[in-house]
Amino acid sequence: MRESGASGPYPRAERMSRLLVIKTGALGDVLRTTSILPGLAERSPALELTWVTATGAGPLLAGHPHVAEIIEVDPKSPEALGHLEASIGDRAFDRILSLDDEEPLCRLASALAERTGATPTGAVLGSDGRPAYTDDAACWFGMGLLCREGLAEADRRKLANRRTHAERSEEHTSELQSHSDLV
Repeated sequence: MRESGASGPYPRAERMSRLLVIKTGALGDVLRTTSILPGLAERSPALELTWVTATGAGPLLAGHPHVAEIIEVDPKSPEALGHLEASIGDRAFDRILSLDDEEPLCRLASALAERTGATPTGAVLGSDGRPAYTDDAACWFGMGLLCREGLAEADRRKLANRRTHAERSEEHTSELQSHSDLV
């Protein structure tokens, strides 16, 4: 698994058909993140997407045409996250898109990538055991708390940014596509 500071491209999947999205954050963030789903579905029509979200956020995703399964979990409960890892750790995901930078969720994403053989994109645990992000997620996390160049640089990037959230999401979706052979 590649992590912060790793060099070189990610291994390319033959074809991404099973994606696990981990986005539990604030309700508005969960809803806003659904803006990446049409682009993913367009690039990979056979995509089967499972979304892990916070307890109570499931109704925001229910009925979404691009979400096959919703798993609600209390992201602040180590026991609940451990149970989730155990219950889905034997599934065959091609990629895990981890969009929350809290340590327990980075740990979950890293553990599931290790157990399932999925390629991680986004927030994971670095080799030092602290939250980090994969190289292909720099466009998403480079303006946040995990910015490799520090918080001052993240703030500078935010001030200089003129792209909308939808444009940044499209960039992330395109980056995901370039590393996974989405069709």
